[in-house]
Amino acid sequence: MRELLRIALTQHGHHLFSAEDRATCLAMLKQHKIDLVVLDLRIPG
Repeated sequence: MRELLRIALTQHGHHLFSAEDRATCLAMLKQHKIDLVVLDLRIPG
């Protein structure tokens, strides 16, 4: 699912960040100005 979203959104000119766990996601949110977050509520750890 993550790969399908990446393909669709990048084809429309959007820049994406992808995180496989909660810690990585939080680090990205602190480092970058993020306009939208799509997340899996059951993301690991």
